[in-house]
Amino acid sequence: LKWSMWWWIGFGIAAIHVNYYQNQFSNIDPNGSFGTVECLIELFCALGGLLPSLTPKSFLARYAAPVIAVASAVMCMCCWFSVLFQQTIYVTYFLHISFLTVY
Repeated sequence: LKWSMWWWIGFGIAAIHVNYYQNQFSNIDPNGSFGTVECLIELFCALGGLLPSLTPKSFLARYAAPVIAVASAVMCMCCWFSVLFQQTIYVTYFLHISFLTVY
């Protein structure tokens, strides 16, 4: 149930985030071509999605709450830092890729 609730809330946050990061990219670099970073985002989303299947079930059962808390904190920090550190597009790329990988 914990994972279901986290996923349900996280899905809503991720949907908002996906719409936001595209606007942020175009505001930082209006002439940018973002196809490569979109491919990287999708690749790391897929890799991040496979991670739980590689994790022993006993680990997830025992440490569900701390894993959820740490994952949520990392996602929050990535979003916050992406707003604070907009000097370079590459830092913003890294932070958004990190957010969506953790999700």
